[in-house]
Amino acid sequence: KKIIIWDFDGPIVDSRELALELTQFQYEDVTEDIHRNLFNGNIFTELAKLKKKDISPEEHTEFSEKSYWPRKLSLVPIEGIKEVLETLSQDFTMVINSSSSEVRIENYLQRNDLSKYFDKIYGVESSKSKEEKFELILKDFDITNKECALITDTLGDVLEAKTLGIHSIVILWGYQEKKHFNVLDTEIIILEKPSELVSAVNNHFSVKL
Repeated sequence: KKIIIWDFDGPIVDSRELALELTQFQYEDVTEDIHRNLFNGNIFTELAKLKKKDISPEEHTEFSEKSYWPRKLSLVPIEGIKEVLETLSQDFTMVINSSSSEVRIENYLQRNDLSKYFDKIYGVESSKSKEEKFELILKDFDITNKECALITDTLGDVLEAKTLGIHSIVILWGYQEKKHFNVLDTEIIILEKPSELVSAVNNHFSVKL
């Protein structure tokens, strides 16, 4: 089976407002625009450029454990995405490449009966670099870059996948907007609704055959 690599935050769950709140809790002067633009590159690299607030590790842990993660876990999946996952999982192996926690993602997937659609989760525990995790996926599943495709909502992901020759399908119900992808010099599929995903994936692989 060919492989679909999913980003988690954005394509599967709309966690952008919570992520903005968490970033504003930790860093100075973070507007919505600044937050969206953090995803033009690797999120950890971009966050390191911001000015940190004077917050203790204990305060950060308390906010994360008592506010951020419980509320994120209670978010409902993107409308229609479960049906998309169920359909695509019949013909493709599916994995997640995320900057979030593997344990937290698995908890969310289990809570929403989505875990059965994914073979493996590559989160921050595996690496802070999505590029490194793409390399792991190619190695672990013994596939070439032409035998997989990424579904993501951020330019940073597209660029990291591009370094390995992995094609991206961009969705616009996540963290970034269409304007963020204008810098790309290659034609890329950009979708506005989950219902467009199945045909977009099938068309991509049929063209590659």
